[in-house]
Amino acid sequence: MLYARGNPFSAVRIVAQTVSRYVRNIVRTPLYVSSGRFSSPSIEKSPLPNHTLSTAKPTLPPYRIAFIPPFQEPCTDPIVRPPSPPGGKKSHSEGPRRAYRLFTEASNFNYAAACATYAPRCGVHTAGAEQLHLAYTKHQHIRHMSMPAVASQPDTLNWFKRRESPSIFELFEKAIPTTRRTFRFAHAASAMPKRASRPCSNDSGEFLSVQVGEDAYFVRPDSLGVADGVGGWAQVKGANPALYSRKIMHYASAELEKLDDIVNSDYTIEDYNNVDPRDILQKSYDHTNLDAKAENLLGSTTAIIAILRDDELRIANLGDCGVLIIRDSEPIFRTEEQQHSFNFPFQLGTGSRDSPADAQTFRVKVEEGDIVILGSDGMFDNVFDEDIVDIVRSVTQNKKAVSVDPQRITDALLKRAREIAEDSRFSSSPFQSRAIQEGLYYQGGKMDDVTVLAGVVRLSEDSPDRR
Repeated sequence: MLYARGNPFSAVRIVAQTVSRYVRNIVRTPLYVSSGRFSSPSIEKSPLPNHTLSTAKPTLPPYRIAFIPPFQEPCTDPIVRPPSPPGGKKSHSEGPRRAYRLFTEASNFNYAAACATYAPRCGVHTAGAEQLHLAYTKHQHIRHMSMPAVASQPDTLNWFKRRESPSIFELFEKAIPTTRRTFRFAHAASAMPKRASRPCSNDSGEFLSVQVGEDAYFVRPDSLGVADGVGGWAQVKGANPALYSRKIMHYASAELEKLDDIVNSDYTIEDYNNVDPRDILQKSYDHTNLDAKAENLLGSTTAIIAILRDDELRIANLGDCGVLIIRDSEPIFRTEEQQHSFNFPFQLGTGSRDSPADAQTFRVKVEEGDIVILGSDGMFDNVFDEDIVDIVRSVTQNKKAVSVDPQRITDALLKRAREIAEDSRFSSSPFQSRAIQEGLYYQGGKMDDVTVLAGVVRLSEDSPDRR
């Protein structure tokens, strides 16, 4: 009859459309997995929108169920493959052929819960099993599934929670300790008191620090320190800022000395390696305050401490002393002054609200041959940083930095500072520049106690690099 209508291809086209609808019907219908066999519920009409399902309820397996979402192409492979890991070539959002396998084992999922997931999206809010089944099937035509893919077998780790076992190389890297280079200072000091009546005093045996007028300092192979007693106390009867600064440096050196002998002290090797110069300054300050109360000592001081551990220089600075680090004849680090106002530095001592907690702290990586310059304000108030670098460059010219004599450096720097400090008509100085910025007239250098220390960083005798 179809052929008689004059179109020989009509019958073929109608058969093809019927087969196509039948195939789509099979693909869009949830497949039930049971013991390796697949079956689908009977359908009275093709699965077009507003289709009607038979009232026959399919027999559901008691332990697992798989939902196959709508595909643009028929999928004949019912096996659900695990998703690609994050960053892999294929992600969860790639392609329409994603499949979702949900298991009822371990309380994962069941058929009613799956249908209930789609019911609110399809306008079904109450719930017989048939309505839920209808809601789920209707949702297949939306061609969207927001449910995350679950592909792991019961009692197995989630794909994304699995961690790869460490390789044998990682295990060996953790087992083999890293070699640390240890350095020490080849150090020297030069100093000049403001008044010749108060020369440098060492008093070996009583103090571990050296006094220079109102300045004081200590030198060790692993640390350097400078303190500058505040000269304003000279007008107060009974005040002794020189002794105060000397005690600060003495107790700082004593605390560091305790770390050298961990067998006979309360310190451990971890305390030695993790020493903080601000903690050393705090302990020194506490001891000095106890002495000040017992001796009725009045005074205050600025202070700076630099400690060398392995290849790291740790610095604590409170006030207007300074540190300058030079590498290959170029400056690489310089501390900054702490001032409440012009010529009024942060200080520790009688009547001061400042404490070691206010100190600036720095950690600088050093290399063999680096030159560390420490000085009181008498040094940095008279010599510009550029001039300090030029003087060091002239001393170390045509020489390896590790073979430089630090005493030659400190002597040359002290000589220059003294020339400027004693010449009131000198053209310019750092102190003069700051005074002019504050609107004050000042000419030449600043007469003050001058202390300058130099430490050349060299490999320690027990460093692994020298064995």
